[in-house]
Amino acid sequence: MADWHCPNCDFKNSDNSKTCISCGAERPRTEINIGAKEWECPKCGHKNSPDHTVCFSCGTPKSGGSEERMSSGTKVSGKTAFICIAAALVIFVGVSAKNAEKPKTDSYSRTSVSTSAKPAYTTAETKKSYTYDYTPSYTQSVSSDSAALRTAKAYLAVMPFSHDGLIAQLEYEGYSHSEAKDAADNCGADWKAQAVLKAKDYLEYSPFSRDGLIDQLEYEKFTRSEAEYAADHCGIDTGSEACEQAKSYLRYSAFSKQGLIEQLEYEGYSTAEATEAVEKCGADWNRQAELKAEQYVEYMDFSYSELVDQLEYEGFTHSQAAHGAEYALY
Repeated sequence: MADWHCPNCDFKNSDNSKTCISCGAERPRTEINIGAKEWECPKCGHKNSPDHTVCFSCGTPKSGGSEERMSSGTKVSGKTAFICIAAALVIFVGVSAKNAEKPKTDSYSRTSVSTSAKPAYTTAETKKSYTYDYTPSYTQSVSSDSAALRTAKAYLAVMPFSHDGLIAQLEYEGYSHSEAKDAADNCGADWKAQAVLKAKDYLEYSPFSRDGLIDQLEYEKFTRSEAEYAADHCGIDTGSEACEQAKSYLRYSAFSKQGLIEQLEYEGYSTAEATEAVEKCGADWNRQAELKAEQYVEYMDFSYSELVDQLEYEGFTHSQAAHGAEYALY
């Protein structure tokens, strides 16, 4: 089995997660075709996971068309609205650049690019905002008037990208691989700084262990060294993150104390971090045993002794298991 993408917020979850750790949405029941390829939105060009039926950026259905977007009344998150604006900005810049009249002679004025610009990067969430200094440095091999370069700069002005991630996005915009690579190579981006911004973006809406954050950044096509640099410079407090992740799990599923420790270890936290987080999460383990027992008897017939055994298998103590079984059966 493989990690899965949340159809609601696009977050990548581990295979054993039954609900999205970011937003709490249930894991889709339909199995995803492992060989399926990402698809390109026909309206904004954003690349989407194969299991998405609508574009994560603009909401256009996979089959195309712009009508009935979000017609079901789905609430559009701030992050989605933010990305929609960014996508519109990029499309406008890219189309304008491509349609610009080419000079008929060798003597023409190139568009000047200010090297003192400091675009502001703000996360879609309202907790915090981050501003970074960005001073482009271009080589003579790519014109500062390049359409691909201008599109790359437009993307980087509103959201962080890895080098390879930016190339892939530009290719979906219709640029050739060489055009996209030249633009990414010469856009002046500090890829380690981009990784830090992406890491902070993730930490704004979901808890991560250090290893889990590195894995997520590598999934976004950052190199291992860039991902590790970001994990070391984004201000992550793994102890606090572990506690938040423990609470997040308990909001959507029942766990024994030992089961929750093991789940956090799976997410990349050390045994010490996981144990401390579980000790501080404030869970009532008898209540957790009650909830877990109710889940079992809802779908299967159990005798008292069978249910006690099952709960002990889940990591509950004998007294907790007996309490949960009595609650669910009598």
